[in-house]
Amino acid sequence: MNRKTAWMMMAAPIALAATPADAATFLFQITGAYQASFSVDTDDLMPPAEVAAGYFTILDTPGTFGGVTQIARSVTFNTTAWDGGLTIQLPDDDFRGFLGSQLFSGTTAMPTLLTGVYTLASDIDQSVVTLTITPGMAAVPEPATWAMMIGGFGAVGFAARRRTANRRTVRFA
Repeated sequence: MNRKTAWMMMAAPIALAATPADAATFLFQITGAYQASFSVDTDDLMPPAEVAAGYFTILDTPGTFGGVTQIARSVTFNTTAWDGGLTIQLPDDDFRGFLGSQLFSGTTAMPTLLTGVYTLASDIDQSVVTLTITPGMAAVPEPATWAMMIGGFGAVGFAARRRTANRRTVRFA
């Protein structure tokens, strides 16, 4: 077997197994007249559960809403044309809407959540809340990433060993 074939046989399984790790978690903290905290995984955004021209919706979001740990039936993110902000629908059909900045970029079909601190107004009584969106913990590399790294070290070691095996030495008597 020649060297090129050996390299291809080593690289093919690693290349086929490699997939990018692009999922991320965003933490949402609402403080002020209403208290809530929840997280959104970007895997839930592709595609969103419900999409329209002015909003997109994520279903079944666990968190603490109004001091009660529960799963929100939906969290809807609105475009600026729909007064921005977000709406939370709780299991008892209680709606909490907060108007203000658009909290994502891109389209409603392919949204990218934004981070930062936003001042929003309740759509019920115009009370002010502060929404802080932060990225969650750094992602742990996927097994395919580790396999590529280990395979790369192996390939470098294989090449270095081959190079020393082919070295000819000259000895003088």
